[in-house]
Amino acid sequence: MVCPANLNETVLKNLILLLKSFRLLNVFSMLLLLVGLKVFNYHSFVQGGNYVFLRSTTAFIFFLMTVGLISIAGYLVNDIVDVEVDKINRPNKRLAFSKNILWGIYIFLNVLAIAFSIFIANSAVTFLILMAAIVLLFLYSMILQKLPLVGNLVVALLAGVLPLLYDKFDLVLCVEKGIDLLSGFKYSLTIPIYGGLGFIVTFSREIVKDMEDVVGDRQAGYRTLAVIFGVDNVKRYLLVFMFLSLLLWLFFIVLYIMEVSSFSFVSVFIMLAVICFFLSMLQINKDEYSKASLYLKLSLFSGVLMLFIL
Repeated sequence: MVCPANLNETVLKNLILLLKSFRLLNVFSMLLLLVGLKVFNYHSFVQGGNYVFLRSTTAFIFFLMTVGLISIAGYLVNDIVDVEVDKINRPNKRLAFSKNILWGIYIFLNVLAIAFSIFIANSAVTFLILMAAIVLLFLYSMILQKLPLVGNLVVALLAGVLPLLYDKFDLVLCVEKGIDLLSGFKYSLTIPIYGGLGFIVTFSREIVKDMEDVVGDRQAGYRTLAVIFGVDNVKRYLLVFMFLSLLLWLFFIVLYIMEVSSFSFVSVFIMLAVICFFLSMLQINKDEYSKASLYLKLSLFSGVLMLFIL
């Protein structure tokens, strides 16, 4: 007979492994971005009394849960599909439960996300973006990640569209005559800056992951850029892309500060984001891909924190 203590320990270990598959830290970063945009909207528009949120706080909480569920399901299905490849790339990694149980959890998460989407969607655009995310994340794991560049771009675009999704969902309405042009200019720059930041960091991380996993991907028959062109060639092009992206990002941030903000505490988070991004480039050049991925996460996290003090 199985000892109850051993059974409980096994269940606990499997639950911990399941939570690892959910990538809760990554999901938290995405949700923090949405909360940051909410806080920024409040300070820029609503706090002054000239604007009001058209959506309730309850709707926003369900919006966060919907995005979180879709993201978690996307990470989970990727682990399910990549189980054989991960035996090569990450030999210490294993699935929490059987594939059948995990597929059931994946379906449950998406059904719940769809139900929430129907409840909160204030427009066809919001609903279609959420549904497209579910479909694209599934296709990414099943097909797109095995193709050169396509899968990388899809995941990066989903990250980049997150600020636009918030903008479509959490609308604010002017309740008095006259518009605060300064606040409007700040917000008009915020969406493309953070959309671009999400795209650049996510795309870079996707390419880094492909370079890190090249051995297992090659054996599994994946046709990633690193498999086709070699890690050294892809690394050179990635560093050029990141350098040009850094210059463009700095241009928009400097414009933002010069026009609408003070160069004070905000600059601390800007410098942290830039330094982490630059350090990731140095780690890529040294073939330290895990460290590079960590610095990219920290870069995005620092940029998101800036929203809470602007």
